[in-house]
Amino acid sequence: MPAAEVSIRQPRPEELQLVRDLRYEVLDQDKGLPRKTSSKTDDEATSIHMAAFVDGEVVCTVRLNPLPTDPTTYLIRRMATKLTYRDRGIGASILKAAEAAAIRRGARAFILDARERAVSFYERAGYQDTGDRVMHDGDVNITMIKKVKTGTA
Repeated sequence: MPAAEVSIRQPRPEELQLVRDLRYEVLDQDKGLPRKTSSKTDDEATSIHMAAFVDGEVVCTVRLNPLPTDPTTYLIRRMATKLTYRDRGIGASILKAAEAAAIRRGARAFILDARERAVSFYERAGYQDTGDRVMHDGDVNITMIKKVKTGTA
């Protein structure tokens, strides 16, 4: 049986609940955090959502928002990949597509807080450790940054 085709694109508004469901499953459920039906940041006009779909199912997602203090720096948040779809390059592809969408809107840099187990993934994508550490929902996160090279993500 051939492998299912992965489609990477910005989800339609009616698909955002599928994105939220995946985020909850991957990022929040094991911590006992409540399920969110919506997020102010999700619904902002400046938000960039990117999702990978396989047979109509969201298997990977990420959200980017420009910083209020610097609209050329985008904050990357809520990146999640379904366990059974990890290590296939989908996360790297979706991150690159989201960065490209932000660059078209004027992004010059990206910043994120990575869980310790994800640091090497972001390093391979060109992110550098800033030395800052922050806590999110009981997890230590490493703040990482990537500057945009002229004309590329």
